[in-house]
Parts: sequence; structure tokens; C-alpha cells
Amino acid sequence: MKQPKEGRPIMTNNFFAWHRFWCYFKKLWMEHRSQFYIATGITFGVLLMVMLATFFLTCSYNDGEALADYQVIGMAETISGWTSFIYTIVMIVAASQFFSDGKLKSGRIHVLTTPVSMFENWLARVCLFVVAYIIMFHVVFNVVELLRALLMTTVHYEGPMLWGGIGHISFYSDQYWEIWFYFTAFYAFLITTYMLGSVVFLRRSLLLTTITLLILLFIGGIFTLFIGVGRIENGLHFFYWLAFLSVANLWLSYRRLCEMEIKNRR
Repeated sequence: MKQPKEGRPIMTNNFFAWHRFWCYFKKLWMEHRSQFYIATGITFGVLLMVMLATFFLTCSYNDGEALADYQVIGMAETISGWTSFIYTIVMIVAASQFFSDGKLKSGRIHVLTTPVSMFENWLARVCLFVVAYIIMFHVVFNVVELLRALLMTTVHYEGPMLWGGIGHISFYSDQYWEIWFYFTAFYAFLITTYMLGSVVFLRRSLLLTTITLLILLFIGGIFTLFIGVGRIENGLHFFYWLAFLSVANLWLSYRRLCEMEIKNRR
């Protein structure tokens, strides 16, 4: 910051300055940390219940005997399926809060009069409402999986410990990186779509974005019926499009914030 003669602060760098970004990120964190802590607790509780229910249901069929390999594989696949579903819910709810403080006019004025560039504003929100929640979920999930590993020692299982996860992708699969790209492109598109919806639909963004996605899914299904499923030769092309649309959603969410700034300055 540089102080002019009138005593009003001006920004010497209108795009990005690390110290300014960091101060704004800490401000956002202080405003939303209670929400983040609650989400962490709920995520841990739900994942723990899923793990315990799956573990005890699997062990209940063994009458105290050691688990077989196929049972451990089934347990990991069940946990993986539930984990993917819970991860989807957590991330779309978090992404829909991307611009939650802009629902009211007073909130938008407060956001737009904060002495940071719009790129710093946007990037701080991406770090808090997307990156932080992704890290939180994976940390919580791995803590729950460690607890499952400890429980496995009580049933005298001596085989390999299969780590569950989103999509349960095996490192030993010949198509590991391809499957990893599928899941990454899908979740990137989903998260960035709800981010964009948060700045387009300032109120009820979660509901309206979901309705919009369902309409687009319906239109896409009709279009697929017309061209014929057989003409879609490579499903990988579809995920390439999802990756491209994810980048487009990021750009549009940033541009929407910039347009909001211009409109409020008129």
C-alpha cells in the first residue's frame, strides 16, 4: 500500500501482491472458520460411521474367524463407493458457498470495497472453499482409514491392507492414470460448476445450480439418443470436454466477479 497526500490508501499493484492476498485470505478464514470446523466434524463423523458399519457387518459373517481376502476387497469397495458419494456432497456444498457473503447488497458492497484486487479476492476464495475442503476431506478420510487399519489387527487378518478411496483406483491397474483422469475431470467440472453458480445465482445457488445441471443432463441425454451411442467412439473425449469446461468455469467465475465490481462502481 502507498499513502497519497489525501491519506487514502491506493494499490500500487492492481493484479496481485502476496502480502495483500495473504491478509485477505486470513480475513476470509476468520469469517468462515467455524463453518469449516463444523464441516470437518460432520465429515469425520459420517465417514467414521460408514467405516464402522462396513467393518462390523463384514466381520459379523465370520463368527470370529479371520477375514478372507475377498471380504477385505468387498469392504474396501463399499467404503470407496460411500466415500465418493460423501466427497461429492461435501465439495458441491463447499463450492456453492464460494460467494455466500454476496447474497445481500451490504455483503457485496463490503466485498467490493475491500482493498484487494478482484483476482486476489477470487483466488483467496478458491483456496478456502475448494482447496482447503479438498485437503480437509483427504486428511479426515486417511485418519478414518488408519482407524480401520487398527481395527483390522483385532480380527487377525494377515493379508495386504487394501486402502479405500475415491473411486478405489488401484495403483497396480494398467489403466490407473486414465481412470484417475476420469475422476479428476468429473470432480473438477462438478466443483467449478457450483463455484460459477455461486456467483451467478446469488441466492439459492445450490438449488438453482443443481436444477441447471439436471436440465443440461436431460438435454445431453436427448442429444445422445439422436446421434446414437454407437457414434461416441471414445469416452475419453467426453472427459476431455469436462476438463475444458472446468477451466472455462474457473475463468467465468472470475470474470463474473470482475463484472460485479464494474457494475457496483457505476
